Amino acid sequence: MIQILLFGGFFTLTPEPISIDETPLQIVFSKPITAINCSASFNVKISEQITSDSYSEAIKEAKSKFKDGCIKIELQSKGHEAVVIGSDGSLSWGGKNNSSININRRNLPTDRKYNSMLISSCIPLRQSEITWYNYGKITCEQ
Repeated sequence: MIQILLFGGFFTLTPEPISIDETPLQIVFSKPITAINCSASFNVKISEQITSDSYSEAIKEAKSKFKDGCIKIELQSKGHEAVVIGSDGSLSWGGKNNSSININRRNLPTDRKYNSMLISSCIPLRQSEITWYNYGKITCEQ
């Protein structure tokens, strides 16, 4: 719990909005990130792709446009194989102009520092931002 309080939180990984498409884009982190526990995740902003004003309709729209694995992240660290994470259509909703796909992997290795990532999307995204969230339960059921 103390580790989460001291080191948990969220960080914007893209200082400016970026464009993401099918060609993997490399993002080098200004400082390495580490997963404290299985609650670590990424939010990729998709607001320009969501037209629905209601939460329930926005979920349907996100799931129909962003099929499983549409957004793919490959986390890279020195001395370890890359860790691949794919989207599953989970929507983080803050309104029509603040919608993101939440990407996580419940068994994300916590024993390494990630220095960079490759990201791609089957649907072109413009003006997207990527945020790293790392807090939540200490133990997670598999």
